[in-house]
Amino acid sequence: MRFQLRELHRLFIHRGIPFAVLLALFLSGCVNTTFVYKPATPTTASAPLPVTIAVLPFADGTENFTQRGGIFIDQKNLTFNLAKSGLSGTINALTPDLWAKALADEMSASKKFQGVRFVYSRSEVAQEDLYIEGTLNSASIAGTIDRPSHFALALRALRRGDNSLAWATNLQKTWSWSSYEGCGLGIQCTIDRFHGDVHNAMQGLFREAITDLAATLSASAGNRGNGPSQTNRLVPMEPAPQPAAGSVDETIENILKEKF
Repeated sequence: MRFQLRELHRLFIHRGIPFAVLLALFLSGCVNTTFVYKPATPTTASAPLPVTIAVLPFADGTENFTQRGGIFIDQKNLTFNLAKSGLSGTINALTPDLWAKALADEMSASKKFQGVRFVYSRSEVAQEDLYIEGTLNSASIAGTIDRPSHFALALRALRRGDNSLAWATNLQKTWSWSSYEGCGLGIQCTIDRFHGDVHNAMQGLFREAITDLAATLSASAGNRGNGPSQTNRLVPMEPAPQPAAGSVDETIENILKEKF
């Protein structure tokens, strides 16, 4: 087994095929291949926005393929769709619902919002002010190091009260493989580096989304005339104030005018 891996590494690494891809052909449960998303530690101590958010499972908008190209044939187009299938012996499939859970974890850890949780359906949205829907449009992993991998995510936040749109964004991340120098024949080391590349790309998208959402909600609160120390639930939208009722004499006078 060790000899096979060493020889395959020498054979393919100069062709630009990452060693992690080769592991999919030869590993069978001897290492930990489960991808675990770990949210970042918040770097700011500012007060969270007074808004609670639910994150729903994302839709799958990726192209209908699991693998294009091959290691031995059509290497230049070797691509994997992690939204639909993992790489055996390397990483599990990162389905759209796992992306949604990871975003909810990152939003909660950011401390920018009063509360964030993942829910499985719209019916579970109870007291939250906003709920976030999303579509994973790309989760493509390049099979060669000379081509970039690509992630794309579309998100929108809606107000629970009237389902009106509060925020929307389209995010993309193009990234390249990191170096596997220092791992040698350390299989777990190679897999951990591969997972780290995927993790960092996802986290970059999530941080961009969180920053933009927080800025949009803050601007919305300011536009409605609330000071920074006032609680603004943001949703549902307050109904427009109705004109004050007139006196009895004014009412009678108006009726007489309309009648005559």
